[in-house]
Amino acid sequence: MGADIKLDAKTTLSGNVSYNNIHSPSFTYSNAGYNILPDSLLRYIGHINGNDRLSNLISSINIERVLKEGEKISMEGDYIHYSSDGPTVVNTSFVNKHGEQVYANNSVSAQQQRGFANTTINVGVFKADYINQLSPLLKLETGIKGTHTGSSSSSGIESFNNGVWERNMQTAANIYMKEDIGAAYLSLNWQLSKGTSLNTGARYEYSYTNMDNPQTGSNIVNRKLGKLFPTVLFTQKLTDRSELQLSYTKRIARPSYDDLASYFAYSDPTAVYTGNPFLKPTITNNIKLGYNYGDYSFSLLYSRDDNAIARYQLSESPAHDILFISPQNLPYQNYLTFQVNAPFKLGNWWEMTYSFVGGLRQFKEDYTLNPLTKSYFGYSFNFNQLFKLPNSFSAEVSGQYNSLFYNGTTRIDGFGVINAGIKKELKNNGGSLQLAVADVFSASQIHVRYGTLTREAFDIKSNVLVNTETRRFPIIKLTYTKSFGGTGSANRSKQENGSKEERERLKGN
Repeated sequence: MGADIKLDAKTTLSGNVSYNNIHSPSFTYSNAGYNILPDSLLRYIGHINGNDRLSNLISSINIERVLKEGEKISMEGDYIHYSSDGPTVVNTSFVNKHGEQVYANNSVSAQQQRGFANTTINVGVFKADYINQLSPLLKLETGIKGTHTGSSSSSGIESFNNGVWERNMQTAANIYMKEDIGAAYLSLNWQLSKGTSLNTGARYEYSYTNMDNPQTGSNIVNRKLGKLFPTVLFTQKLTDRSELQLSYTKRIARPSYDDLASYFAYSDPTAVYTGNPFLKPTITNNIKLGYNYGDYSFSLLYSRDDNAIARYQLSESPAHDILFISPQNLPYQNYLTFQVNAPFKLGNWWEMTYSFVGGLRQFKEDYTLNPLTKSYFGYSFNFNQLFKLPNSFSAEVSGQYNSLFYNGTTRIDGFGVINAGIKKELKNNGGSLQLAVADVFSASQIHVRYGTLTREAFDIKSNVLVNTETRRFPIIKLTYTKSFGGTGSANRSKQENGSKEERERLKGN
């Protein structure tokens, strides 16, 4: 819900509030074999029932004042509240070679286990911007931003042994995090000549992150970081339909709040999912050369990520008895990427668009038993076909294919999908009716492989098949759309600009 209020001819007050509440039950079935030294072979069967509940409130207020033509100032305040509660119930059984159930009454083979994971996050954001068109050829933009975040998370896994619930302290966490970020930026947009422009700017950020364990009083992380992030974009028009661009950017991407929270979630008797409070933010440097001709675009990009974040990596507990599945920092990750986007039109009835992104990729990792550096070629291909049919009908076919790629040391095999739909525009501004089918051939199966690159924790070699919802049956949507007025309040885009980075960090939760 949002509104814009014109206080006078030059001043606009905007407000926006959004609320989400999500209930997400889940069920996981696990079947595995365990070779217990010296000579026992046990079959494990696990049933994991989860019941996640998430709520998210985002509120924003913005005031904008036009000082004169080409000059304005704006201020914005945002508040975000996020909370989640994710209890799980686990029932397990171990069966020996004689078909008999075996329980050792310990945290590994307890018949009943349960988990809990609670997180609360509060974020306050203040932002002020100033824009001035100093001359027809020079535009100035500058501003400041401050963010304060407070979050608390507690999680653990308990086993039912000898009639009582026992908590394994290796799978228990309690963290309070406080983070303050201050930033200031300055940008100049120069129109050097009729066909030449130069956009230069810099942003300085300083952050302080502190994490404590409120139960023990111990400090987990105390980190200060200050960095300058420059931006340069040069554009040269070659003809009325073509232009050349050369740019350099440096940016920062912070871990999601969920990645930082050292939560614990049950995976199997000897493995847990957890966060990593020691994650560092990723610093990225990009150099890009681009060429545009009409609607066609081509670019060559070199990118380097320092401390790139890879999720779901394997490591051992300090006692070497539990497998941790957690995000890890890669020392670096390099990309040399070629991108192309090519639309075509065959008459008035057939439009098509093809896009390709691919190139050489290299990363280094140092958290496995045998660290390594890996180089490979990866790509993705997308297409879209739009057909205009008689009687206000239209049809669309789209698809994508992703080649083999690596997420840290985890290998993901290539996969692709094809979607289709048909649309009818109704007469007399009656709206439109659309029937769409996602993953027509039920092909969306993701094959994940562990232990193919190097020696992982506990010498694990594992193949995981992830069958998405459409593997059972394609998703079919029937949609009716009709416009009754405008496209909505302008404060929506203002809110997205003000707290966009903070809301992106919630996506991992």
